[in-house]
Amino acid sequence: MSDYLSDATTLLSAPQSFDAMIQAGAIDLLSLVAYWKQRYVADHRVIYERVAPYVTAWERIEQEKNLKKGLLSSIAIVETSGILHNSDGRVRKSKKGAAGFFQLMPEIAKRYGLKVSAEVDERSDPIKSAYAAADILTDNYQIFQDWDLAIAGYNSGKVLQFFQEYRKFLISEALNRPKSLKQYIAQEGDSLFLISIKTDTSFYAIKTLNSDRDLVKVGDAIYIPPLINTTLDEFVSWSSSRYKKYPASITEYINYTAKVLALMTIRQVASQQKKPLLTQR
Repeated sequence: MSDYLSDATTLLSAPQSFDAMIQAGAIDLLSLVAYWKQRYVADHRVIYERVAPYVTAWERIEQEKNLKKGLLSSIAIVETSGILHNSDGRVRKSKKGAAGFFQLMPEIAKRYGLKVSAEVDERSDPIKSAYAAADILTDNYQIFQDWDLAIAGYNSGKVLQFFQEYRKFLISEALNRPKSLKQYIAQEGDSLFLISIKTDTSFYAIKTLNSDRDLVKVGDAIYIPPLINTTLDEFVSWSSSRYKKYPASITEYINYTAKVLALMTIRQVASQQKKPLLTQR
């Protein structure tokens, strides 16, 4: 995750308006985190009070899943402002049908083991849905190999779409230098997925590099993708240059990540100053 989170006491200056940042071309993660820190710092205690009953359980899940402390509560706050139920008592849902603290769509929730039906909707369960959110984030990291991108991908499936294009671009650059690529000779029982595990590389990258093939025969020479270390800023820079402007989706996913990181940073500051953000109940 971004280096500046390791020094949460650093005070950052921020512009007065998000629109001004876009107009100035200042769409970088550090500036956006600074902007959202200023926006959240005034009322973060009130917001955190709303999720206080669940934070201890979420932190246990974070520890179990090897996630950074405070990630789940920060995502829940960004997604719902910490409000699980509407004024009529029903679980908060988006216009697109996402529900619960972690705003999971029905198909995604089912894919990650939650029951979603007319009778039962486990997206409203703060603990079960947190496990699903943690697994989504972990799977995203396996794809992106970067936590900032994994967070952005949680918010929007378009991130994966753009990232696949970006990865193809990087791989095409690598194919222009074939001598720099390593090869793996397929053995009995191998598949691309198994080869990706054996070589500790991304399945998505290895599939793209080998023309999206599905079948692997014994003796096939499989290209092993180079290690791709990509930051969210680099990804956004490439995307914006490719599309000649900041598409709404690009602005959205870097802004989402910035909100999450800003909340995590505020919490770290309070922790370092030994000022609890939460009232335990």
